[in-house]
Amino acid sequence: RGLGDVYKRQVDSYTDSLSIINVFLSPLTVCLAIPVFNRIQIVKHYFLPIVVGTIIGAIVSIGSVLLFGKMLNLDQEIIMSMIPKSVTTPIALEISEKLGGIKGITVSAVILTGIMGALFGPLILKLFHIKRSPTVGMSLGGTSHAVGTSKAVEISARAGAISLSLIHISEPTR
Repeated sequence: RGLGDVYKRQVDSYTDSLSIINVFLSPLTVCLAIPVFNRIQIVKHYFLPIVVGTIIGAIVSIGSVLLFGKMLNLDQEIIMSMIPKSVTTPIALEISEKLGGIKGITVSAVILTGIMGALFGPLILKLFHIKRSPTVGMSLGGTSHAVGTSKAVEISARAGAISLSLIHISEPTR
């Protein structure tokens, strides 16, 4: 019996207790949809860049996890756990389960990705003098999912609308 087995049992117990958090994530996503509804013309105008940005963002996100996972000689189970790091927790858990990942590592990766993106994303955008709302929204939503979208809404309703539309395109309906 390896450390992974012990860790997996503890993590399963931990993630079962997270179900109450998942109950609140869906209404939060609905609340964040208000800026999209109010700015639907902007979303329609930027539809192609949003779709292209979503595809490129997904490829870069998954590719970086695979590349760094192999470079660091991580166990395949850990790599599969980290692949869905840039989507919201309920979706990430489903993806991780289908890939054979560990739920607790997935939850940790999603939370850390969201928080780090929301904290450092605006600083990086400012460093590179990126101010256009569509670019800000796509950057924060594509890297930091709902947490990044809430940051984008703080910056501007337009950035929030773009960010949330990016999330909805990239995440399949359950």
